[in-house]
Amino acid sequence: MSSPNSILAGQYRLKKYSFPLIKSVLDGNQEGSVYWNGLHPNYFVIHKFGFADLIELEPSKEFDEGFLNFLLERNFEQEKLRWYDVPEKWQNVLKNSGDTKIAFVERVQLKLDASRLMKSINTSNQFRIEPLTISNYDLIDNHFNLSIGARFWSSKNHFFYSSFGLVVLIDDLPAGVCYGCAIADKHVEVDVFTHPAHRSQGIGKIIVNEFIHMCDQRGLTVNWDCYSNNKASVALAKHFNFIPVTTYMHAIISR
Repeated sequence: MSSPNSILAGQYRLKKYSFPLIKSVLDGNQEGSVYWNGLHPNYFVIHKFGFADLIELEPSKEFDEGFLNFLLERNFEQEKLRWYDVPEKWQNVLKNSGDTKIAFVERVQLKLDASRLMKSINTSNQFRIEPLTISNYDLIDNHFNLSIGARFWSSKNHFFYSSFGLVVLIDDLPAGVCYGCAIADKHVEVDVFTHPAHRSQGIGKIIVNEFIHMCDQRGLTVNWDCYSNNKASVALAKHFNFIPVTTYMHAIISR
């Protein structure tokens, strides 16, 4: 895990919109790194999976030049850098760089209206809902090929120490999974996946609803963040009374 940096973490939390994955890196709960030129109070925080965000406290031409070189020269470890909320200045700089491996796409952040929680859904005998556990983890991970323990966490033990999730089983095989990618400030960044063979069967609604209640029982709120053009994800969130709070421009920088 990264070393917690309370000063940076506090500065990041002052941003109007922030993200649990980045907070989790700054809090030392998940692995990541920070680009800093050693001189100016501007920092680019990178989660191990590639999600990143900028803390820019002071205009600096020197920082801008070094940071741009860092991005264009791909001086990061990840195959893709996923810059959450790219300021307009940096959108223009990157678009004018002529780099054809930088793509921009809009994302939306939604917050749950906790006053309008839906009741638990009565599942049919065909479905069974279980918590993610050490004993069923390998079955779920292999079935979905998600690498839950490695994608956002350092190991499956780290995942179970720091987070939790649910699985829907049909005939003893995983049909859907929902889990926390990161937890910070009592907000859980959610990830949900339905197996292709079981889509359009209401699996997503069943598991998301139960996960929301699981979080509520723990005093946690679900945070939903996805691409704006992911109509299925946005519709699923709105079904459970998630309210869009902001859209933002997201950059994907590929090698």
